[in-house]
Amino acid sequence: MSFSTYLRRRITPTVIAALALGLLTVITPQGAQAATTVYINDTDAPLAFVKTNAVNIVGTGVAAGDVVLYKTVGTYGGVSIDAAVTTISVSGSIANYDNPGSASTAAGYLNNWMINTVGGEARFRFEFFRAGTYTGANTGIPVVLQNVKITSIDLDCSSAAGSYQYTDATGFQKYAMMSPTNLAVQTVASTNRVRFIANKTGSRSSVPEDQVMLKYDAVQTIEFSFGNLVAGSTNYFGLVFGGWPNGGVPTEYTNVFNTPPTSTNTNINTSNGVATVLSTTNFGTYADADNNPFMSVKIGTVTGGTLQWYNGTTWANVTAGQVITVADIEKGYLKFTASGASSIQFWVYDGLDFSTNPYTITGTNAAGSQTITFANPGTKGVGSGQFASNAVATSGLTVELVSLTPGVCTVSGLNIVPVIAGTCIIVAKQPGDSNFGAAPEVTQEFLIVAGSAPTETQTITFPQPSDQSLDTATVASGASSLATNGTSLTPTLTSNTPSICSVTGLTINILAVGTCTITASQPGTTIIAPATNVTRSFNITAVAGGGTVPATQTWGSSIVNNGGQVHLHGYVQTNGTSTTYLFCYTETKPASTTTKILVGSSNASLYCTSTSSAASDSAVETADISYTGSSTNASRINSGSTVYFQIIAYHSSANKVYGQIMQIAQGAGNVKTTTESNLTQTSATLNGTAKNTSSKSSRNLYFCLNAAYNVVNRVQLANADGKCDQKLTANPANLSSGNSTSSSNAAVTGLKPATYYYYQHYMVSSKSSSTISYGNIVRFKTSAASPEATTLGVTGYTTTSATLTGSILSNDNSVTPKFCYTETATSSAGVLSEGNCIGGLVIASPETVSVGTLGVNRVITGLVSGHTYYYQTVGVYNSTSKVYGAIRSFTLGAPAATTLTATGVKVTSGTSWEAQLNGFINPNGGTSTNYFCISDTNTVTAKGAMTRCVTGGGAVALDTATAETRTTSGPITLSKTGLTAGVTYYFQAIGRNLTQSPSLDNYGEVLSFITASAPDVTTEDVLVVGVDTATVRGTMTANGALTTGSFCISASSAATIIDGVLDSCLFVIPSSPLTTSTNSATTGAAVGLSQATTYYYQQIGDNSQGTSYGTIKSFTTFAGSPVATTVAATNVLATTATLNGRVNSGGAAATVKFCYYTSSSTDSNGKITSCTLTSTVTTVGATAGLTSVLFNVDSLTANTTYYFQVVASNTVNGATNTIYGAVLSFKTGAPIVQTMAATSVTGTSAVLNGTVKANGSNISNVQFCLATDPTASNGQITTCTSSGNATPATFASSITIANPESRTVTGLTSGTTYYFQIIATNSQGTSYGEILTFTAGAPIGVTTDATLVTGSTARLNGTVNRNGDAGTTATFCLSDAEDVGADGALATCISTGDVDFTSLSASTSTDIAVYIDVTDLVAGNTYFFQIKASGTNGTSIGQVLNFSTGYTVQFLANGGSGSMNSQSAVSTTALTANTYTKTGATFGGWSLTSGGSVAYADGANYDFSANLTLYAIWNASAAPTPTPTPEKKKAKLNWNNPTPIKQGTPLSGNQLNAITDVPSVCVYSPALGTILPAGTYTLSVTCTPTDPNYEPISGTVTLIVKGKVKPQILWFNPSSIINPTPLGGGQLNALANVPGKYTYNPPAGTVLAPGIHPLNVKFTPDNREDNEDMEANVTIEVLDKKDSKPAVVPTKPVNTPDTKTATTPAPAVILQTAGKSETITVRQNDEKTGIIVTAPDWSLAIKSTTQFVQGNVEDTSARVVIEKGNTVTTSGTGFKPFSQVDVWVYSTPTWLGAVMTDQFGNFTTTLPMPNALPEGDHTFQAKGQTPESTERVAAIPITLVPATVANKPGSLRFEVYFGMNSPVVTKAENARIAKLVQYAQKKIASGAKITVEVNGWVQPNPRPGDIKYLSTHRADNVAKALRALGLKGAYTKRYPGLAKDNIPTARHASVVIRWSITK
Repeated sequence: MSFSTYLRRRITPTVIAALALGLLTVITPQGAQAATTVYINDTDAPLAFVKTNAVNIVGTGVAAGDVVLYKTVGTYGGVSIDAAVTTISVSGSIANYDNPGSASTAAGYLNNWMINTVGGEARFRFEFFRAGTYTGANTGIPVVLQNVKITSIDLDCSSAAGSYQYTDATGFQKYAMMSPTNLAVQTVASTNRVRFIANKTGSRSSVPEDQVMLKYDAVQTIEFSFGNLVAGSTNYFGLVFGGWPNGGVPTEYTNVFNTPPTSTNTNINTSNGVATVLSTTNFGTYADADNNPFMSVKIGTVTGGTLQWYNGTTWANVTAGQVITVADIEKGYLKFTASGASSIQFWVYDGLDFSTNPYTITGTNAAGSQTITFANPGTKGVGSGQFASNAVATSGLTVELVSLTPGVCTVSGLNIVPVIAGTCIIVAKQPGDSNFGAAPEVTQEFLIVAGSAPTETQTITFPQPSDQSLDTATVASGASSLATNGTSLTPTLTSNTPSICSVTGLTINILAVGTCTITASQPGTTIIAPATNVTRSFNITAVAGGGTVPATQTWGSSIVNNGGQVHLHGYVQTNGTSTTYLFCYTETKPASTTTKILVGSSNASLYCTSTSSAASDSAVETADISYTGSSTNASRINSGSTVYFQIIAYHSSANKVYGQIMQIAQGAGNVKTTTESNLTQTSATLNGTAKNTSSKSSRNLYFCLNAAYNVVNRVQLANADGKCDQKLTANPANLSSGNSTSSSNAAVTGLKPATYYYYQHYMVSSKSSSTISYGNIVRFKTSAASPEATTLGVTGYTTTSATLTGSILSNDNSVTPKFCYTETATSSAGVLSEGNCIGGLVIASPETVSVGTLGVNRVITGLVSGHTYYYQTVGVYNSTSKVYGAIRSFTLGAPAATTLTATGVKVTSGTSWEAQLNGFINPNGGTSTNYFCISDTNTVTAKGAMTRCVTGGGAVALDTATAETRTTSGPITLSKTGLTAGVTYYFQAIGRNLTQSPSLDNYGEVLSFITASAPDVTTEDVLVVGVDTATVRGTMTANGALTTGSFCISASSAATIIDGVLDSCLFVIPSSPLTTSTNSATTGAAVGLSQATTYYYQQIGDNSQGTSYGTIKSFTTFAGSPVATTVAATNVLATTATLNGRVNSGGAAATVKFCYYTSSSTDSNGKITSCTLTSTVTTVGATAGLTSVLFNVDSLTANTTYYFQVVASNTVNGATNTIYGAVLSFKTGAPIVQTMAATSVTGTSAVLNGTVKANGSNISNVQFCLATDPTASNGQITTCTSSGNATPATFASSITIANPESRTVTGLTSGTTYYFQIIATNSQGTSYGEILTFTAGAPIGVTTDATLVTGSTARLNGTVNRNGDAGTTATFCLSDAEDVGADGALATCISTGDVDFTSLSASTSTDIAVYIDVTDLVAGNTYFFQIKASGTNGTSIGQVLNFSTGYTVQFLANGGSGSMNSQSAVSTTALTANTYTKTGATFGGWSLTSGGSVAYADGANYDFSANLTLYAIWNASAAPTPTPTPEKKKAKLNWNNPTPIKQGTPLSGNQLNAITDVPSVCVYSPALGTILPAGTYTLSVTCTPTDPNYEPISGTVTLIVKGKVKPQILWFNPSSIINPTPLGGGQLNALANVPGKYTYNPPAGTVLAPGIHPLNVKFTPDNREDNEDMEANVTIEVLDKKDSKPAVVPTKPVNTPDTKTATTPAPAVILQTAGKSETITVRQNDEKTGIIVTAPDWSLAIKSTTQFVQGNVEDTSARVVIEKGNTVTTSGTGFKPFSQVDVWVYSTPTWLGAVMTDQFGNFTTTLPMPNALPEGDHTFQAKGQTPESTERVAAIPITLVPATVANKPGSLRFEVYFGMNSPVVTKAENARIAKLVQYAQKKIASGAKITVEVNGWVQPNPRPGDIKYLSTHRADNVAKALRALGLKGAYTKRYPGLAKDNIPTARHASVVIRWSITK
């Protein structure tokens, strides 16, 4: 598409004419001025619409006429592109402009353009310009983009009737959709738009089915509409620029919804024998109703001359029917040489159709030719005014000027007039006359700058860089610029190839192989014009020395011939040229910095093999090289040394390319990787050979498979993480010792077709994982899938020609697309007989398809009207293989009929259905009579006609379509009723040209629909719930198709990207009955469930039309008994101790007590007999998990043994379960002991360990008891097989630490498990430690503390002593519960990880430190872990340790640059120091929002009690300090802040008392004697030293002048009273903020007459010295007793709703004036029925007829709770007198009413709170004006609850709000929850059944965090808080994920509390 094409759409025909290429006498081609045209390859990065790169030119995009400019949406061929998006029209509203919404499910969504509409339709125009040139209307250099693909995503529909989202588009050539798809294709009445609309309610099963990709061959302007057929609906839409963005392979279609283009006849002046180059404007004024670009012209008859086309080599005569592209015309490749009166017949083409009628260029001869001289004006200035163009024509005729950028410059005659700074483009033309032909146009492009034009010019010097290699990191450009006045300027370098090279200043950075292109520019100054850009290009080659070999890789080594020889392997990519290669090797270790080239040394030479050659790309290897223990030389490699080698390849020895350096590593034996076998598209067998040369240990065999070539440690194939993409165990898996040899293999599946893979065979010693042999590397490529061919429709009809279309899916093959067309329908197996193809298989355009799916076409000529032609697409690949599309046909002269998807398929009544059939007709210049055939069979004739609608085939009558006839292209429809349910109907659109006899018919494709739809399903409440079973229920309605039912049972309510569909199913159970063809109630039996667990379930129904999902419901299985674990007592002294335990509630709230006594006997329940049972220690919530509990007991008897246990009780289904923990003991005053893990365990010995604390008395004996039987009594092992003194056995009480103790035991039996405990005695008694265990001879695993703990990750540590067992394995267990089994192992592991010993010490007798890293942890949780080591002689289990995960702080640059890692910690820690920077700014600290104030200073401490996101705050840098004059001495000034003075005191020497250290004259401001009013002042002084060598010095201080304070009086208009009620405290209730006396007028007791009266109060403060006297006024309305109605109030609002409040409920009480928030105080009223909010000069009160739940004065965020249906009284002061105040409730704006203020600006009104308002959180808002008429708004958060009705069910609904990406319930929210629960508990009657539902929601912002995690933990944490407050009941937790709107309050958990009976 040319520049001129673009301008036809933007400017007048006069300007269009200015763009024409006039007559030009030339013999060789010459280019013409055009818009910038770029081609976007399929492999190029797509256009990126990044919101942060957008600039608002007009508005913000949400209103018609707004323009948003996206900067640098792409760079192609060195051209950077900006995109201007204009909002054309909006019906409804735009809620979020370019906000992701649900469209963020698309990959790379931040680069997509997205919109959120509410109701109606929004239409947008996208225009593309050269970067930096568009600044507004009529500016910018257009860019034409070729091969643009745009996908409209997220087109779906909801269950609401008629709720269908759509996208309208025009101007595209192809479109692609999935087959099947959920979209219908329609045309839009009275427009040329094509609509893609969601069509299958309830059948949205996968994202690709809801999107359409549009392909534009060439475009500069695109228009899109987005909307929904349902008014008021909220919709998210997205455009993805680039290829198909989601899974699946779409089917491509030609755009048949096209109106052919038009043009006009034109004239040109020619001269006989003179060649005239034709321009696009010589072919008339092109117009296209579909906005398609001008693509080409087809030439018809040429008379009076010769028309020639330049084919790239020579000029060739144009023949009739030849198509010439616009691109060639713009290049000057079409010329006409007249030989008299001449004419050229032509048709214009829009990429889809030729114009219906031909047009003519008529040539008129002129005697002479002419040219234009118009020099480039150079840079000009706006301030210089207009200037002469000096454009002249050689004919003497006047030149005409046209501005293509009138927003930047205009023309006045032959003068050019600058308008604003920018790029100006002027076209000079001279159309000629009867004597002269038209002159060739001359176009000049130049800059307009602000101010005056520069007077100097400059020239850039940029030396040509030489070719470089990747070994070169940077290249100095040497670029400079010199102005004519001698000034040197620094150019700016820009990389046109940023993936190949980049720039830093004047340095070029080498990045990749390819051609690097750099442009140097210099913008100039106010006096120096910009320089002409200079561009340089140079080559970057692979590696050292340059060269043309693009790739050489070293592929390792293999040992062959029983270890006697070695082969070196590599790969050479020859680039099509015979390539020389060799291998070099040395024992010299490369320097650590050397990665490219091997060198020898004095000790070890470099040796190389003889050269060989490779004719094509291939794997290569050396011949046998001797591999012995002798020294390395030219023919031998030393097997006893480390030898390094690499491959070298070259075309020229001067330019060598070096492969990676590798080393021979065959320590475990001899390994060779051999060629793969059994290769398919997705699988292969990997092969190798191996020999175990060890006589002592076996060898394990593996294969490493990688998708990319990457070598680590110079031996090992690995990915970037140092691991294999796939590690495969070979077959056989191991080789025994003793020189065994084997061929080995491994089968691999799941590979990608047509993809390269690398693999390596390796062998590992079973004794030492560090002993490894690596074989060579082998590469293979999986087979490609066969391509696919699709036959599409016919376009571009003329009387003798047509365009065949189709598409080819390459599947990574190189495919030549062709067509067969014939008049003979003969075919075999769906393939037309090639011998009948006219002209054989004719090649299509493009001629090759090798990537993805491309549309193909072929113009066929020589056709005959009335003849029927059969055709199909053919794809030829692998030289002779072919794939075929379907056979289709057309009749020339017949209308073109296209069948479209049926819509509106629905049941009308009973089993009767209806549908609308759709089609599209192109009459092809005639009149089409239109029909549909509909039948229940789909057989067709050779011509494609449905057999049932053809005489003799069943004779189903044709249905006449609407419109019955068409003379222009357009849609046809048929409303078909009376259809039978459950039937598949087939239909086609038919167009007939009845003007011919017989008629010329065309048949559209046969499509189908079924009179059925996706089933309707309902999830019903659960029928039966047990401890581990449940029966779920639902209903299914089949909707015409046999429907199969099932239930999904899930442990989470999290939904997929399709709202309302459970994300994962623990199991899917069939429904009973399984199927239905009508409707049925269903049940499902869920078994094997966990107790006290909430499960989520939904009914699923599936039929041939789709899958439907019922609502998600939940049930909770019954709880079980609690788990009680007694833990050793601590803090044991003579008379006190701490009893410890751990309790798991078992799923129901459990009370905890302790039982203790001096006897250990227990009853049948396990309870200590006659024990002292404590009062309830705590209650462990139902979901609290494992909880540590303790009880401090005192008044114990010294020197006494006590036995104790923890006791836990819960109630399940009315039955109480009490569990008694194990009995432990302690002795008051006895030692405090702890048994520690055994160490140094061998098969016959071990060291027993422990600690003893004296506890105030000397330790007289310490022993260890060792046993083989763990039986114990009262915590003491019953039978000790060995007991002996520990070391030390005694120590004094002066040692107060826990003293380490140990004892070595010998004579153990290997493989036997032993039990032991420490025992210590002092004068107060004997204590027994915990009983631990070990197994003699087993490996020893010791758990050590976790490290590297963050909010989501940790490292679990331990040590392992293999104890002589080389086969030792070790595993870590991670648990979220501390429960252990009898063997001391954790009862449950939420995660396990095996220790990888590969890179660890091979020692079998020392402690080896081991670890595993765990991820996906939950911040703020406690985890338990232990290590388990296993070997031949048994298993040892380490101690259980624990750690707590911390929280994470994320640092955002907020406009700065650089990077910072997130920081995690578990306790108070200093924040990471800032490393971000921003030009022209300094870092000011961290804020909690992007525009907030400083919350944390740099490096400040944070307690890490919650996740936190911090935004950098930037302060503008101070201006540079001027260069100082010669420095003078500095005097010193001393002046302190004076003490405050009272108002009226003159300034004196007591205040003005600055002192300098040298004699000076000081001048003060204000001056001595000044009397200042009350306030705070800055006093300043300037002191000038009398010594001139000192500079003056200034200073300031702050002075406070105390004046009287004006007290604030709060007094609202009282509510109306009825005459004769006297005035009292209810009306005379003014309140000042300081103590004082109130005097009212009228006084208390006064009876006022009916009417409105003013009330006055005079206030005298007690402290009159510091406070002024004040007064205040209100009004009161006194009603007549007989008529108690108040005065007339307003009936409609005067203030518009506050949409910000409507979409973002107030998070706290807010008073705002003119949009600025006030400083306020909040307090309860005396009756506690409302709150009073005060600002400095206004206030507001709100109260209800029921008691509010409200926080204290400081708690401005607490919500006010109001019962629905009650009245609400609101009062205000400080508003504009006699103005209206409107009262609203949000979120959906509801106008409660309004009130008029009195003469004082006060009001009071009582309004009802409608029952229709939903329960939950809202904002109460009063909106009016200040006395100065600016806006004044008060917003109060409220929570509406149902009205209390005694003995009836009740409920309470509210929300709990969270910080960004945080699941933590804050202290403020906890306090609010407590008040709301207290409110509910006051309403709930005794014995009422209570249910609690909690839903966790996540804000759908661009960084929503871990959605599943946040949703789950927000709901869980709120539920935990509710339980902790004692709110009992049945809890249901749901995790729905993303909320609807992207607003802060979307971060919440919704709570609904329901109870069966209200007090």
